[in-house]
Amino acid sequence: MEYPPSSLPILFRHNGHRNNMGPDAEELLKEFENLCTLRVRMPISSDLSNPRNFIAKLFSLYNKVLNIRRC
Repeated sequence: MEYPPSSLPILFRHNGHRNNMGPDAEELLKEFENLCTLRVRMPISSDLSNPRNFIAKLFSLYNKVLNIRRC
């Protein structure tokens, strides 16, 4: 099936439902005082021998990993 160039991707259909999930979730989570949101954008798994595992890469490159940002 071919789609015309003018058709919108699924991500932008349904009044932006999927686009608003992240901001909506953050708005709901503001009610909690001691909460930090982690946004994982790299592959992470329990298999530390996997070369694509971000945690394994960090531990192989650095002796100490520390980055604290106030939420």
